[in-house]
Amino acid sequence: MSLICNTTLASCNWSEDVRKNQDGSFSYSRGCHVEVGASLEELDLRRRQVDELKKSVELKDLAISYSEQRTQLWIDSSIKMNERLNQHEATRANSGWIYFGVGVAVTVLSVWAAGQLK
Repeated sequence: MSLICNTTLASCNWSEDVRKNQDGSFSYSRGCHVEVGASLEELDLRRRQVDELKKSVELKDLAISYSEQRTQLWIDSSIKMNERLNQHEATRANSGWIYFGVGVAVTVLSVWAAGQLK
């Protein structure tokens, strides 16, 4: 902003283009008015650009935040699925022993029942 103002001030000839009025105000030449008007338009454009850049940065930060949340959700889901898989494998191993025990019991009961048929 100061660069725009300095450019405008440098393009006006202060000894010729600016005159002090009787009421204490100043009158500027047409060239100075045009330069000031152009500077104000450019200043407004720069302000809009800054606002758009701020919005872009906010959206980028929001995207990063959502990305981190998705990553954390994926980590949590992976940990839970791994725990369930481990629990399933442990249950399967225990089921094998249970099936073996039931098989032995059925065999023993079958032999005993066959002995009772005599």
